[in-house]
Amino acid sequence: MKRLKKAIRPGELDYVDVEINPNDAEELIQLQELDAASVTGKNKCPKCGYAPLQRQEGFIYCQNCGGAYKSFNDEVYEVL
Repeated sequence: MKRLKKAIRPGELDYVDVEINPNDAEELIQLQELDAASVTGKNKCPKCGYAPLQRQEGFIYCQNCGGAYKSFNDEVYEVL
């Protein structure tokens, strides 16, 4: 996965690799209803507001802040 981060020069962006491995996650925290709706309905990161979110291997992740989310059983969880 790729995520945006600030480059050396102000105003420029660069991509860096973001690895999301569910086995490395310390825990999953269930999101509140409005944050979950932001992830699944608006395709928008509840942490930083970036859109659109990306999907890979069953995870939803933000290219801006690196937040990762997992949806199952009609609930959305943040991967920590």
